[in-house]
Amino acid sequence: MPLRCLILCALGLLLTGCASTPPIDTRSITSPELAAIAQSLDRTVDEIHADPEASWHSGWTGNVMINWFEGDRMGLCYQWRDAVYDGVVDDAHRVGWEAWGLTINRNVKGEHHAVLVFDPGLGSVQRVLAERDPDAYVLDAWRRGRPDIYNLPDWLSLATIRKGPELIDLAARRRGEDGEVDELLGLRPPEPVTPVETLLAE
Repeated sequence: MPLRCLILCALGLLLTGCASTPPIDTRSITSPELAAIAQSLDRTVDEIHADPEASWHSGWTGNVMINWFEGDRMGLCYQWRDAVYDGVVDDAHRVGWEAWGLTINRNVKGEHHAVLVFDPGLGSVQRVLAERDPDAYVLDAWRRGRPDIYNLPDWLSLATIRKGPELIDLAARRRGEDGEVDELLGLRPPEPVTPVETLLAE
């Protein structure tokens, strides 16, 4: 085996070994709504791996494979997020739950994307995220290429958070809109607005 492959394997084992909090055991789920979403996630991940158009990878070693080598490779975290969202959102809505894109460390070291699902009976998405509600759940198939579900506080403990968490309105993106909502949620200070008079003077 070439030295480069050995180094990549060692790096992958080192990085994937850092996650100390396991995903929830789906056999322990008592909520019928979350159980339905878990089944949808399981089916979605199976379909992703069976994709005849692309070879899907996961985790940091997957990122290396995608970024360093050519081919039909997929599996960066935002690609997993989008595929998982598309696969589960209809079932989530069918059982009365919401689904959002969730990001930590956007544009800085350790950027990561996943899908947040929760019962809107808990309150607004702003409240759920701000209070890190343990009854909200994160679907994160990127880490292991498996249908992993974490409660929100556990998921947030898996990485060093330098920025965020922030939300992305993936439903708006599906409609061709921007989907950036973090300013509306007060999760990031809005950019300063230049007065019209100043623009005209320039």
